[in-house]
Amino acid sequence: MMMKTTTVLFLSMAIAISSYGQTTLKFAFNFKFNGEPFKLNQSYDDLSGAKTNLTRVQFYLSMDKAIHDGGNETDLSGNFILAEYGTESYIIDSNLSITDLEEIHFGFGVHPDVNHNDPTTYPAEHPLALKIPTMHWGWTSGYKFFTLEGNIDTDNDQSPDRLFQMHAVGDEFYKSMKLVANKSVANNEIVVEVIVDLGTWFTNVDLQAVGILHGGGPVMEAAVTNTPQVFGATTVVNVKENADKIIENSVNVWNHLNKTFLTYELAQKLDGQLKIIDLNGSLVEGINIQNQIGTIDISHLSNGVYLYSIENLGTSVLSSKFVIY
Repeated sequence: MMMKTTTVLFLSMAIAISSYGQTTLKFAFNFKFNGEPFKLNQSYDDLSGAKTNLTRVQFYLSMDKAIHDGGNETDLSGNFILAEYGTESYIIDSNLSITDLEEIHFGFGVHPDVNHNDPTTYPAEHPLALKIPTMHWGWTSGYKFFTLEGNIDTDNDQSPDRLFQMHAVGDEFYKSMKLVANKSVANNEIVVEVIVDLGTWFTNVDLQAVGILHGGGPVMEAAVTNTPQVFGATTVVNVKENADKIIENSVNVWNHLNKTFLTYELAQKLDGQLKIIDLNGSLVEGINIQNQIGTIDISHLSNGVYLYSIENLGTSVLSSKFVIY
């Protein structure tokens, strides 16, 4: 029987490792589309209900550091992943002295310090070397942080018929994140298993109007803004407490297989509510926010895609999607 879980927006748990000696650290990606297992060329419903497929999925990650063994830091910079659907796992480093992994810090895209390097200087097997199809947009612009290509249904016949391409280019799209996700440990290997929900990149994006979009602009910015939720990483956003003051809030959701609730954590107490809304726009659950940390029960909700909204003084200050599956 499959238990309900939620997309991870924040996870801070230590991974205990009983082995000794040099450790290999890997990322393994579990691709989904709005909570469903993902396959290339297979049709899925986007958040508007339109049938969508993806024919190409590639993205860059830049490693930063590992936090381990009581707060010690190990530098992982200089390690990159060019991820694509079909490759099960990626070695980050095979010569680490780690027994208790607490967090991994990494970035979406190619770090600005490296983004404008000459790709011809890297050996062919390096993630930043020239690739076919290309993931480089020229020295001035740098690398494509992601390439998402597919088709969207525009005539309601349940068959995707209009091509779209989104290639994110620009230092401004680099996103720093941190997480420790579900893991497996064996034979001096730590495999950090990361759910990548590709459909989340299209939250607040009208795919029927995208067409061929290479570079930047407001539509690309809207997609890239969703990146921390795509990877289930920590996200901190600025929201208005009132007309005069900006505060930082982070919404955290723990992903435990035996629990079905959302846990929120706010940097500052609000006078408001946390609401859960289904894709029909109906309110399915809501609580008054009485403390900076609290929970909302979702055990009675059916599997599917939902939106949470945090309101302060009657105004929505933060909203995003999560998936129960």
